Amino acid sequence: MARPDDQEFDYNLEKVQVRALFEEWRSNEEGAQAAMELLSRFKAETSESSASLCEQLRIVLEPQLSQQLQGDFKTGKRLNMKKVISFIASHYRNDKIWLRRTLPSKRDYKILIAIDDSLSMKEQNLGFFSLEAMVTLVEALNRLEVGKVAVARIRDRMELLQSFEDNYSNERTAFIVSQYEFQHSAQNSHDFAMANFMRDANKLLDLQNASSQLQGAMSCPFTIILSDGRFNKANALKYIQEAQEKRYLYIFVILDAAAKTPKDQKAGRNTTGSSILNLRSAVKSEDGTGMKIMPYLKDFPFAYYCIVSDLRELPNALAAILVQWFAMI
Repeated sequence: MARPDDQEFDYNLEKVQVRALFEEWRSNEEGAQAAMELLSRFKAETSESSASLCEQLRIVLEPQLSQQLQGDFKTGKRLNMKKVISFIASHYRNDKIWLRRTLPSKRDYKILIAIDDSLSMKEQNLGFFSLEAMVTLVEALNRLEVGKVAVARIRDRMELLQSFEDNYSNERTAFIVSQYEFQHSAQNSHDFAMANFMRDANKLLDLQNASSQLQGAMSCPFTIILSDGRFNKANALKYIQEAQEKRYLYIFVILDAAAKTPKDQKAGRNTTGSSILNLRSAVKSEDGTGMKIMPYLKDFPFAYYCIVSDLRELPNALAAILVQWFAMI
């Protein structure tokens, strides 16, 4: 499925390739059965978080009331002044002269879930954690039935594992789980993988946005990235800014299993050695004459991000960000 970094993203080609990969996976009955068993384990372990996330998202993602007054009603909130003259001329018989807010506005949710499939995730012991988080998201969104979900992995760029046209099933989710290896480590992955992913994801959201407009729906595409947060921020910034200009929401979930929880602190465990909260980066000083050390997250380029060290934190973290976002649009 890998493509050259400079090749333009082709959604139709991606769909053909992922369907071929899915059929190949299905033909390996032993491997498919192992993946189904692993999925069952994940679903059992994440059922509580998935149910909690579903209820949080139900509140946030329900369509808001239409902002436009419309229709011809006998009662309502505001007079339709265009109908008043005919109302009088009909000797007050044509009395449907009121406007109301009627049906909720239709939102077309297209949700892309992307997991960092790099070796760095394995080194930070985040492989299973990220798959549990992905299963939590997919199960919650399937229960909610609010839109369409695509899933991708991030290697040298975006590689789709489920398109927006693919329907949910246990078999397909098991296939997705089986496609992450957390072994990818190309020479330039750290510098360009996230930038390439953002470029491809923006292109995919462009296509979905155009499709929603043709259907007369309010397009609400957003992307949830599950990663350890370690990438070349400067190279990705251009595409992050492009997404902001287009009002595409990217929620960057930094998985940080090394972060110390209150329970760890009480037990006196030293778990923060590789936490992103302890990471530092070297940047040019303000006068440009030297370098200085600063916290890695101080200039993190994604406007909406959260640090999750426990799966139970994910529902509240995502809901809080989505509430902020929808309050602005």
